[in-house]
Amino acid sequence: MREIAGPEGPAIRRFGGAMQTAVFAAVGMALVLAGGGSSAADEAAPALDLAIAIDTSGTMERLLDAARTDVWDFAARLAAEDPERTLRVAVLTYGNFHAGEDAGWVRIEAPLTTDLDLVVSRLFAARITGDTEYVARVVRTAVEGLEWDPAGSSRRILVVLGNERATQDPQVSLEESVRIARDRGVEVRPVYCGAPRSSDVASWTRLATLAGTSLAILEPAPGGQATTPFDGEIAALGNAFAATYAKKRDAGVEAAETERTRLKVRIQDLAARRRQFVESRGGWRKPAPELSTVLLDRVREGDAPRD
Repeated sequence: MREIAGPEGPAIRRFGGAMQTAVFAAVGMALVLAGGGSSAADEAAPALDLAIAIDTSGTMERLLDAARTDVWDFAARLAAEDPERTLRVAVLTYGNFHAGEDAGWVRIEAPLTTDLDLVVSRLFAARITGDTEYVARVVRTAVEGLEWDPAGSSRRILVVLGNERATQDPQVSLEESVRIARDRGVEVRPVYCGAPRSSDVASWTRLATLAGTSLAILEPAPGGQATTPFDGEIAALGNAFAATYAKKRDAGVEAAETERTRLKVRIQDLAARRRQFVESRGGWRKPAPELSTVLLDRVREGDAPRD
């Protein structure tokens, strides 16, 4: 990662193909470091409410794929650092045809919850569809539609990832949505998933400026992102994993939980093998390391004192 000057003020953190260290599980480390690097002898780190908003247009498929297998690392790393700390994660999709025009093509896939298995199941159930990406709408929906910690003692972070212009919404402006977020103590941390020289970067930089944060840029891998021999089985097992939550509402709850545990272990094993496969080939397919590193950066940045 290197930092470059943004055209409208905030720093731009840039991630791309030149990065050599693959940190597939670094999303979990984000939660470890969210307390600002305090030692075990210090006070317990504050609780964290983390909402992730993902553009579901066709070119974002690999990023969604990476998110599906990273979320479980959150709880494991957090528990190792501070067993008393509370983590809640939510997922929203936008540019989603299934959400409907009235909702601005935005849908809350999973509410803020400590049940990370539920979050993962919703990620596996989510489908790439749509081409109308209203960034301001997903920010407003996340801020107003999620049940953030009412006590106000938790950090509230919204990470928004997308690769199209952030000012497409004809009804809600970035200014309005960010004002609502800041009034409610939600940190909006944008990630542009595309070429750093794209004309769309200016609108994402504007979002970061309004939010008082910085913009992260996740550059696509040179030549595109190839598949691996593990992708198909992970996807199939993920669909089966998501289906166990439907069974949970019917009879056979215990059997569904047993099956979910079995599938989870298998998916995590395949994800680790996929990581090794990628690393052995020089990182020629890089959605997971890059996404994890960007999310790590988004959480860590807020821990540093700001002028």
